[in-house]
Amino acid sequence: MNNEEKILQALEKLQTQMDGMQTQMDGMQTQMDTRFAKVESQMDGMRTDISDLKSDVSSIRVLVDIDIEKKLNILAEGHQTLLETLAPKDRVDALEEEVSTLKSVVRLLADRVNALGNAG
Repeated sequence: MNNEEKILQALEKLQTQMDGMQTQMDGMQTQMDTRFAKVESQMDGMRTDISDLKSDVSSIRVLVDIDIEKKLNILAEGHQTLLETLAPKDRVDALEEEVSTLKSVVRLLADRVNALGNAG
């Protein structure tokens, strides 16, 4: 085999290897395209999920702003009404003291009435 034939044989072998590498590269490109398409699809789904979450958060915010705030205001108004109608603590303390005194006087009078009833 002369040099030209050896060179041609080497070139054919190199061409065969290059063709094999090209086939592998084409397969890898197809796999990458498939994977990228899958990632893009997943990202579209995530974008939709994020959009839905934003909508849900907006609805919750509206609910909090309107419904819960309204209920808290009603509760605060009721609390204020209670505070306005309740007697002050010092007044309650004074009344408790007066009631205690009246109980003592009533007991004393009841004892005297009983004593008079027993004497007569």
